[in-house]
Amino acid sequence: MTDYSFTLQAVMELQKTIGGLTEAVNTLKTQSEKQGTKLESISQRVYAATVVVMIAVPVIAFLANWFAPTIVAALHLPPAK
Repeated sequence: MTDYSFTLQAVMELQKTIGGLTEAVNTLKTQSEKQGTKLESISQRVYAATVVVMIAVPVIAFLANWFAPTIVAALHLPPAK
């Protein structure tokens, strides 16, 4: 009669290792999906910040140009030539 205990033990260890690898792959997939979601969120925030800056800079420049003579007069400085 042949003893298959070594073969059975090897197969059980292999099954255990494959189960661990499967769990590790599933964990990596989940983390990858979460990182993709974070990257999309960051991308949207960068786009929104760019739009805000593109609108705010000309408005601030216009207001600064408009109020510059008033500020200079208020400080009693001679106007720039």
